Amino acid sequence: MIVEIKKRKVTEEDIRKMTNEEKLKAVDFFVEADGYAVQSLWEKYWYDKKVLRLDWIQDKSGFAKHIGDINGWKDMPVTCEFSFYIINGKYICFYNPSSNYVDWKMIENWIDNNYPVKYDTDRLARTNAMNFHNCHNFCKD
Repeated sequence: MIVEIKKRKVTEEDIRKMTNEEKLKAVDFFVEADGYAVQSLWEKYWYDKKVLRLDWIQDKSGFAKHIGDINGWKDMPVTCEFSFYIINGKYICFYNPSSNYVDWKMIENWIDNNYPVKYDTDRLARTNAMNFHNCHNFCKD
């Protein structure tokens, strides 16, 4: 069951003090993207003056987390990397599977079950790099 949780705005000062768990709980929007995609999105939405510019503040302390094991086998772990940015005042998490084995549905379910956030009353606040315009629209509001 997904429950909308009211959060306070995360500041630069906060991100220096927060634990990994606190960071995940504070996220306003999750975006699946590898490092190259994040760099490309930053270039387009911060650096490129042709689009509506968003302010990006990087939280330089990302981390990796063990999400689960495929079929419960310990030799098939699913691990995901998490990095964070404050984009136009919203706390955004970019996540990227980093293990040899990847179960996309396991990762999505893990995020939705443990850190449920909504874009509005109907839509989950989770997307991928190709559909970053959803997060962009959320951040510019």
